[in-house]
This record gives sequence, structure tokens and C-alpha cells, in this order.
Amino acid sequence: GDGPEKPRLLEKAKSMDLKAVTFIGNIPRSAMSTTIAACDAYIVPLKRNDLFLGAIPSKLFEPLAMGKPILLGVDGEARDLFITRGEAGVFFEPENARELAGAILSMIADRERTKEMGMKGKQYVAGNFNRKVIASAFYAKLKTII
Repeated sequence: GDGPEKPRLLEKAKSMDLKAVTFIGNIPRSAMSTTIAACDAYIVPLKRNDLFLGAIPSKLFEPLAMGKPILLGVDGEARDLFITRGEAGVFFEPENARELAGAILSMIADRERTKEMGMKGKQYVAGNFNRKVIASAFYAKLKTII
């Protein structure tokens, strides 16, 4: 994407002469499924901030629905739902590069476990975050109030 840190990261990658790092600009929504399908895992990093303890990043759902395990750098509710309950990936402390690197290496070292996390994540979101089911439950609840 094109977040606020991108110019600094581009410069850092250039100054370190990193050849294995590729920066990709914004991708049209229509191309996201192809991009996600090409990934072995999906990283969801947020800054360490108490505001995010109740956050569930929307960018989690597409890769999970496609069976991709996640590397989750978001603590709080997202960690509880997708790592503890859903067993869909590995948590790393937000803004902790060493933990992220360790999480990546653990996924590389155990490909079967990594694949299993992806499948568990797919099952978890299908069973707990189906929009039609959620909308129907919400509508039913509204009808009891009105």
C-alpha cells in the first residue's frame, strides 16, 4: 500500500541495498484475491496503541477466508478471536521486528502446522463471521426491540 511510513521504508531499503524486498503500491480491490492467493501467509501489523485493543482489522477476513494463515501484530480482541480461539496464525507483539521475524521463521520451519492454521482460520471465519448469518441475527434482534 501507500501508508505514511512508505517513503522512509523505501529509503531504508535502498540504503541497505535490499534485493529481496519489493514494495508494491496500492492494488485494486479486483486484484486482491490473486495477490492474497500468491502469499504463503498474511501479515497484519498495527502500531502498539491501546486504541487497537478492541480493533478487528477488516483486512483479516479475505486471507482467512482463502485459507491463509496470519501473522497478527494486533493485540486484544483480534488476538483472542483469531489466534487463541480460531488458531488461525501466530501473534507477534506490535512493532516488535524480532518477534515478527521469529513468527515468520516458525511458519517456514513447520509448513504442515502453517497450512493447518490456514485451514482452521478458514473454518473459523466461515463459522463465525458469515455476513448473511450476522445480518439475519442482527435483523432478528432489531425486530425484538421495535
